[in-house]
Amino acid sequence: MEAVTDRRPHAGGSTDDRLSALPDDLLHRILSFLPCQRTVQTTVLSKRWAGLWRSAPCININMVYFSTHSRHRWQKIEDLVTNFLIFHNAPVLDAFRIAMDGVIADDWLPAINRWVRRGILGCPSVLEIEFFDTGIPNPPFGDTIRPGPFELPDIGSSSSSRLKKLSLVGVSLGSSFAELLRSGCPVLEDLHLEDCCTEFNHIQSHTLKKLTIHICYRHSVGTLAIKAPALVELVLDPDLSMPEYTQKNEFSLADGSTNSLVDAWVVFPNDMSPRSRVMLLGSLSNVTKLELTACFSAELMLDNELGQFPIFSNMRTLWLRGCVFGNRDGKCSTLDIFLQKTPNLKKLTLEHQRPCCCKNTFQEAGRKKRKDKTSSRSLHCPDQKAFQCPNLKLIEIIYEARYTDDHHEHQLFQVMRGLWRNLQDATFTVTKI
Repeated sequence: MEAVTDRRPHAGGSTDDRLSALPDDLLHRILSFLPCQRTVQTTVLSKRWAGLWRSAPCININMVYFSTHSRHRWQKIEDLVTNFLIFHNAPVLDAFRIAMDGVIADDWLPAINRWVRRGILGCPSVLEIEFFDTGIPNPPFGDTIRPGPFELPDIGSSSSSRLKKLSLVGVSLGSSFAELLRSGCPVLEDLHLEDCCTEFNHIQSHTLKKLTIHICYRHSVGTLAIKAPALVELVLDPDLSMPEYTQKNEFSLADGSTNSLVDAWVVFPNDMSPRSRVMLLGSLSNVTKLELTACFSAELMLDNELGQFPIFSNMRTLWLRGCVFGNRDGKCSTLDIFLQKTPNLKKLTLEHQRPCCCKNTFQEAGRKKRKDKTSSRSLHCPDQKAFQCPNLKLIEIIYEARYTDDHHEHQLFQVMRGLWRNLQDATFTVTKI
């Protein structure tokens, strides 16, 4: 006899509603990818979904999903989000995310502040606050620092006890933020700061594994000291095109902060002192992968200092962006000295795109080159091999055609020629973009 198929409804849904038959944790996982207004709309799917959004452990408030950011619509948006947070009753949150995109009026900030405070009270494991394009115009070049549109509320040690990831974009951070990181976030592993105004001079955390500081503007004067002995991934990326903001962006890594560091991406600020550059780069001697962007002036000032570096014995991948080609006055170039310090390197990428952002320095150097076009530009040191990298088997050269003239193409040829003399068994690739 043919078996009878069980067509009983599952978990209150219809016989064909397999989605509603899933357990709560999986349905909450689905809701975690939706903005708050979309999660409320799931109540029309079936009785099974009626109150599910209230206990979802993730809250996403994203202005991108609203039809407009005008004042006419703001009252409806404020009412929707406020009511959502009032009726949401999850005891703790896995994640609280808020992203405000577009011009934000001053009288909107109190409501946004209440939303953020409500999210913080949920003791989230992930806290992401993002303010994009807030309509505050950039000041003219000078010493003026752009003010942040939103000040981070007091998180408190109890609300941050579960915090593992903290991502802040376009937020003002006072001096107390450093103390929050030091003693108020006992399990923090990932810190992302972007386009923020900061007033602190140190970052200290014994649990931090990933740190990103991208285009942040510092009101405070002095070096930003970083002490994070568990750090694995580091990104230091001030905006090279805005020297009025980067003149205060100097960094230092405390002893022991790079013992476990594997991956580092560093962009040297325009006005960072030569000694600070050398100390910062030298502290990265344990990294396995290094991506370094340095403008023309950085190459000139590093040439005489790189010889003091320790050996980068763990480095397997090196990516250099900027003016790293060639030498001057018959001396070894920065690239030569780098390769002398990386005996176990396996992959080298040289990327030369737009001219250096330090326009005056670059133009001055360009005029000097035009006066002496016959000067030596070969990569290798005279009459000897400049480096020994027996494991280096892949060299990539990337350059942007619109910023490369005949002189720069000649430099590229000399770079390849010098590398080939030392690495005849390696594979070379040249990409023109």
